[in-house]
Amino acid sequence: MIKEREEAMLIEAGRLTARLIHDFKNQLSGLKLYAAYLKKRFAHEPEGVEIVEKIILGLNEMAENAALANKLMRPAELRLEQGEARTLLQQIADEVQPQAETQSVTLTLDCAQGLPLLSVDQQQWRVAVTAIVRRAIKASAPNSTVALVAQTTTGGVLVEIRDQAGLLTEEQQQMLLAPLTNERINKPQLELALARHVIEGHGGMVTVLALKPAGTNVQITMPG
Repeated sequence: MIKEREEAMLIEAGRLTARLIHDFKNQLSGLKLYAAYLKKRFAHEPEGVEIVEKIILGLNEMAENAALANKLMRPAELRLEQGEARTLLQQIADEVQPQAETQSVTLTLDCAQGLPLLSVDQQQWRVAVTAIVRRAIKASAPNSTVALVAQTTTGGVLVEIRDQAGLLTEEQQQMLLAPLTNERINKPQLELALARHVIEGHGGMVTVLALKPAGTNVQITMPG
């Protein structure tokens, strides 16, 4: 009886939080309109414009975080179609290449021959994996390598994102793709949590492993 009541309370709390986020997003939209008006109002006062721009930046960040949190609280809505794993991963590599070059990180792509087709929502799946690859690049030191590797596994495809960043503790491995950590809620962390949410929504699985002497291997197992 107690367990059922606790579960019911958690469900109700989730619904309430979703409603609050929805209302919060609407209020932010109104505040952004007021901020845009103030920016025009103080157009000839540099100090005023600077302050308003900081307000707008903060409001935009809050709106983006609210949108990501809202997606995390709902089942992933997927439009599945078959696609080649090699093609999808090449598109991801091409997208993040400028970031890698800016940070002097070498990005490699190694796809085995004969990979099975993936039945995925191609846009959402690419965004999810891209978020994980971007984290690997950002965490890596200059002149290091981030490897994107794909191979056939039992019943599907195994995609690995290997970096040469610092060695993570077991707790850090567990929290890497979690929405709530010991740090303040931020957009990159929510994007990583949403990445896991989307991948698992496809029937996939994400595992975070430590690479010795230093580095992280994020393994994504997808059904073929």
